[in-house]
Amino acid sequence: MKMKMKMNVPFKLQGHKSTNDNKQIISYSNDKTIRMWSIEQRKQIHKFEEEINVDCISISNDNKYLISGSYLNECIHIWDVQKKKLIKKLNHYPTTSLVFITNTYLFVSASLNCSRINIWDINVLNPI
Repeated sequence: MKMKMKMNVPFKLQGHKSTNDNKQIISYSNDKTIRMWSIEQRKQIHKFEEEINVDCISISNDNKYLISGSYLNECIHIWDVQKKKLIKKLNHYPTTSLVFITNTYLFVSASLNCSRINIWDINVLNPI
């Protein structure tokens, strides 16, 4: 089934992902925001205000945690989606890719310049 959903947005989208339950879309853009959109309601339901340029995001399988990374600002931010607040800032290296490992609170961060990846445990917040 193909569903057409059109929304006008007053900013340039950098990228987007759907939540794992496919009920929401998460977008990030050059206006230093991460936005959650309800597919059913066809509207924005929350805006996370960032202090950094967002280059990548990932969401945990249970949709509890959202992580955002910045190449320019060399950091990773960890958000509690239910509480809608930033819970941790990790000063890191230029981050160009983030992904949660399926059914865990482990995530992988990578950078093009550093030629390395790190695996993080969100409960410990140190690279493994």
